[in-house]
Formats: sequence, C-alpha cells, structure tokens
Amino acid sequence: MPKIDHKQLLHFCNQLLSTGGMSKDDAELVAELLVRGELRGYAGHGVIRVNPYLNWIKDGTYQIKEKPTIEREGKIAAVIDGKHYIGQVAAHFAMELAIKKAKEHGASIVCLRRAGHTGRLADYMEMATDQGMIGMAAASVGSAVTTLYGGMEPITGTNPMAFGIPARGGKQIIFDFATAAMSMGEIQKRVRGKEKIPEGVMLDGHGNPTTDFNAFRGPPRGVFTAFGGHKGSGVALITEILGGILSGNGMGKLYWDNRGHGVNGLFLQAIAVEEFQELEAFYDKVDELIAFIKSTKCAPGFSEILLPGESGRRREAKNKQEGLEIEAPTWKNLTVLAEELRVEVPKAL
Repeated sequence: MPKIDHKQLLHFCNQLLSTGGMSKDDAELVAELLVRGELRGYAGHGVIRVNPYLNWIKDGTYQIKEKPTIEREGKIAAVIDGKHYIGQVAAHFAMELAIKKAKEHGASIVCLRRAGHTGRLADYMEMATDQGMIGMAAASVGSAVTTLYGGMEPITGTNPMAFGIPARGGKQIIFDFATAAMSMGEIQKRVRGKEKIPEGVMLDGHGNPTTDFNAFRGPPRGVFTAFGGHKGSGVALITEILGGILSGNGMGKLYWDNRGHGVNGLFLQAIAVEEFQELEAFYDKVDELIAFIKSTKCAPGFSEILLPGESGRRREAKNKQEGLEIEAPTWKNLTVLAEELRVEVPKAL
C-alpha cells in the first residue's frame, strides 16, 4: 500500500473534488472530512469516496446546482431540505444551525432530509463538543440492507447513531456506531481485502447465518443483522424513525427500491452544558470520570480501557507523523481519476 503525507493527500483530494465539479469551499470541506476519516482509521469514510462523489455529480444523483434550504424553523428546531446536494455540506450547515440555536436557547434539534452521503456522524459531534456542547445524532442512510431481530428481510440501512461529550485537552468522548452488527464501510473493506466476515453479521437469502459474503450476495440476496440482538434492533428502529420519519426523509427502503442510491436523513441535537452548570465544573467532573476509568483494573488480555474516540485520535497522531497508508485499489482509482482531470499526483513516501 502506498504511504502518503496527509497534507499532500488533503491538497490532492481538494484538487480532485474542485476540478471534478465541486465549488472551492465545498471541496475544501469534503476533502478535510474524508482525509480526517482516513487519519482516524475509517477508510470506508475516507478518500475512497472521492470517485463515487464525482460520479454522482456527473449522473445527477447530486444536484449540484441546488443548495440546502431551511424548510421549517422555530426557536429551538428546524428542518432543512438537502435537495440532494453534497451530504457533508448539507450536514455541516445543519449542525451549524443546531449549535447556533443551542447558544441562543440552550438546546436545539435540527433535522435534515434529502441529503447526499453525509459521512461520519462523529464529525458533526465534534463540532458540538468544540463549542462546549453535548451532541446527539441519528441517521437513516436511505437504504434497506439490515433486518430487525427475528426477521430475514431488509428493513433499515446500517443506520448510525452518535454522541459527543465535551472535555478538556482534546479528550472529548465521541461515540459513533452503526446499528448494523458491522458498518458498511468495514464490511466493504473486509471484502476488498478478502478477509473473513465475523459471525453474527449476515444472513443469507434463506435467513441462515453466514460468514460468506457471496452467500449473502446471493441470489437470493441476504441481509445484515443489527448489533446486540433485540436491543440493537430497537436502536436501529429508532434511528430510522428519527433520521427518516421525523426529518421527512421517509423510509430508507423507498429510496433503495426506487433509486438504488441512499439519500440521507439526519437528526441532530445540540445541548449547551452551561444551561445546567458551569462549563468548567462539568469539565472537572468529566476529567474525574476519565481518571477513575483509567485507574480501574483491566481484564486479562487488555492493558488499557480506551474511551470512545480515543483510539481514532491516536491513529491520527501516528498517521500524521508517519504518513497514511492508502489501500492499493483506492490509490489506483484516484491516480486514474487524476490523469483524467489533469491533477498532479503526490509522490509516495
């Protein structure tokens, strides 16, 4: 796998996106989020997305001439129509509005519908924690690949949910997880690498558990399962209601059946800690909690208890220092695209 300096990769992706049809500001934002995903170790939400994003601009899946607009608005709530625009741009706009309202009124909820692929919910949770706010999010990703507990037919997408807790010194707690037993990005990564998929992730087209992706693919096509049995299944259902129904996006299955491409609906909440107590006092208690967790004994085979978001920040620091390893097929696709767009390819380290 080629290893690339992260700053060069950021510039490279920015150039590809802007040359391929995105505005300068949009390309900068999307490139930043994709490279951050790569740095944190989430290649499924990394630079592998550059090619499909530009293809969706070409084929009209992304309505690049539109702009997200506020459809309904109150003091603490709003609904934004993404108008099939670039997902990260629409979600960033929605989270900025949620933070603005929370600063004014203490808390807010902003729903986003009809947006393109919005990427990692963790990015929007960090926007909240950077402002001393608690963030919460749920997404209906506009697909139907996951069944609910006891079922064997697709009902929801891999629908993620996320939480962000502010803390001092860059130690914010960021919890972003798919409600499917494994995220689509991780499954696709394992398929590309010809790695085995663990048990408890898929059913084949006859409803039987399988670790063989070809058996899942069928025909007949199988489904993914929700994490954690009936509990995770319930969480998956809630994400579909908050991100899909409440936002006005509708059931993800309808997009999947009619368009073959996910259209994201998001539920985004921001809560100002200072409505409840002094922010510094809250930080003190979070510090105390983290210190207590770190002081407890680890189970056999473990040397440390890691908090949500901690491993990603460590990978980011390591990758910034040593360079980013990009999967060979992804890098090949990017270099082919660069040749088409006449964008200079950075040299590997």
